[in-house]
This record gives sequence, C-alpha cells and structure tokens, in this order.
Amino acid sequence: MKKLFLIMLSGLALFGCGESEQHQQARTQDQKTISELKNQLSDARESLDAKLQEREQLVKQVQELTNKIAQMEKLIAAKAEERKAKAGKGKGDENRIELMGAKAIAEFRAEQLDRRVEKLTQDLDRKEQEVASIRRNAQQQNTEVEQLRQRVAELQKADQTRTAELQSKLESIAKELRERSTAAEQFKRELDEKAELLGALKNAVSDASKLKTTAEADAAKVRENLTEALKQLETAKNETEQARQEITKHQSFGQQIHQQLDQWRQYGEQMKQEAERLSSQMNAAASEISELREQLEAAQAKLEEQAPSTIDRILGGPESKDDNAPQR
Repeated sequence: MKKLFLIMLSGLALFGCGESEQHQQARTQDQKTISELKNQLSDARESLDAKLQEREQLVKQVQELTNKIAQMEKLIAAKAEERKAKAGKGKGDENRIELMGAKAIAEFRAEQLDRRVEKLTQDLDRKEQEVASIRRNAQQQNTEVEQLRQRVAELQKADQTRTAELQSKLESIAKELRERSTAAEQFKRELDEKAELLGALKNAVSDASKLKTTAEADAAKVRENLTEALKQLETAKNETEQARQEITKHQSFGQQIHQQLDQWRQYGEQMKQEAERLSSQMNAAASEISELREQLEAAQAKLEEQAPSTIDRILGGPESKDDNAPQR
C-alpha cells in the first residue's frame, strides 16, 4: 500500500511538472515571437529612415539641378542676347545650339534624377506599406499574445484548481488507504485469534475423541461386569435351586440349609441390586456419551471449548462402584 501511495504521488508530481513545462515552453515561444517582431519593426524603421534621408538628398539634388537649369537658361538667354548684339547671325546660332545642348543634357540629368526620385518614392511607399503591414502583424501578434496570456492565466487557474482537487483526492485516497490498512491489520489479528481458537478446538476435539474412546472402553468394561454379575446371579439361582433340592432331600440339615439359603438369598438380592445398579450406570454412561457427541458437534460448529468434566465422572463412577461390590 505504501508503494502504491508513493507511485500515485510520483505520477501527480510528474503531471504537474509536465503542465508547468508546457506553460513555460508556450511562454518562451511567445517571447521569442515578440522579440522577432520587434527586431523586424526596428529594421524596417531603420530602412525607412535611410530611404527618407536618401529621398531628401535626392530632392535637394533635384532642386539644386532645377535651380542650376533655371540659372543656365537665364544665363543662356542673357548670353544669347549679348552675342546677338555683338556677333553675327551664324555665330549666334552656334552659341544657341551649344546652349540648347547643354540645356538638353541638364534636362536629361534632371529627368534621370526625377525617375530615380520616383523609384525611391515607390520604394519608400512600399517600405511604408511593409512597415504598416509589420505594424498590423505586430498588433495582431500583440493581440494573440494577450489572448495567449489570458489563456495561460486561465490554464494556470484551472491547473491550480485541478491540483487542489487532485491534492484533496490524494488526501482522501491516503486516508482511505490508512483506514483499509488499519482494517486489514484488525482482520489479520482476528484471523490469528481464530486460527489459535481453531487450533485449541482441534486439540479439544482430539482430547474429546480420546475421552470418547476411553468412555467406550469403560462402557464395554461395565457391560462385561454386568454380564459377569448376571452370570453370577444365574449361578446363585441355580445354586439356590440346588440348595432347595438338597433341603428337600436332606431334611436333617434344614436349619443349616435355611441359614445358607437365607445367605444365598441375600447374596442374590445383592447381586440383583448390583446388576440393576450396573445397568443404570451403563444407561447413564450411554446417555452421557450421546450428550458428549452432541457437545463435540456443537463445539466444532461454534468454535467453543468443551470441558471433559462429565467424561471424568463417567470414568470415575464405575471404578468406585466396582470397588464397593461384595467379594465372593
């Protein structure tokens, strides 16, 4: 029972540790996800700041080029007017073509810068969209993390409740085990007592069987004595009859025969009384033997000891009476 109790305690401890490890793993995974989202958001912000700085620089460059183009256009116009006034028509056309080429080159560079600025603007917009998406994902992840935290709190609360229930159940089981152990020990003591009582009963039955055998032998002896007494009585009767015949034949010995006859009659009465007494003792012995058998059967059924006092009386009675019988 102690081993079973220790196994149950170990199982509950392992169960609690398993749930704590699951909660710890879930919490670690949430923290890792949050850290990754923060890193992504930080990288996106740094990239966005770099793009914004690059855009500002390009805008400044475009503005500077635009200003330079305007200045060049003004300068070209002023020089054209000045050259028109100083030089002839052919030389002015060459200067004009030269200025127009410079203007075209400046416009081409400005167009390239515009395309580059537009591309950077598109990249910036895309980065902003990515940042917004990352923010939405972060917000969603924060919401999920909050939900997970609530879920973890609920699970922890449920785990605490379940742990309390299991603890209560474990205490109840331990109490029941203690009660059953006490009951088992009590049952073992009662079983040992009954085993001792059964051993004593077996010894009593064995003693009673021996006493029964002795009583039967004594009863047989009483029967033999009774038979012998009856034989003696019959012999006495025969002798009395012979004495009567002798009295008839020998009248001269009448007085002596009468005395002897009276003696024989007294002896016959004594023998008759002795025979009746022995018969009564034999019947009493048979009745007591029957009662002893019933008592032995009751002792076997109820696991009770039987004192052999009655059998002792049976064994002692005939011997004392035989000692008091007259001797021929």
